[in-house]
Amino acid sequence: GSAPEDAEGETVTVTFSDLGGGRTELAFQQRGGNLTPEQYAAAEDGWEAFFDALADRLATHP
Repeated sequence: GSAPEDAEGETVTVTFSDLGGGRTELAFQQRGGNLTPEQYAAAEDGWEAFFDALADRLATHP
C-alpha cells in the first residue's frame, strides 16, 4: 500500500566515491523512521533486488 498523504517521507542518500582504477563505490542509506516494520522489510527486499539487478548489469556491460 501507499503512505497516507500526511505521512512523513523517507530520505534516501546515495554517495558515489571514486576508488581509482575505473572503480566506484556506491554508499546507500535510507532514513526517516516513518514506515512500519513490514514496509521497511518490503523496502529492503526492493532495494536488494534493485542492487542485484544493477550489479548484474554492470558485470555484463562494464
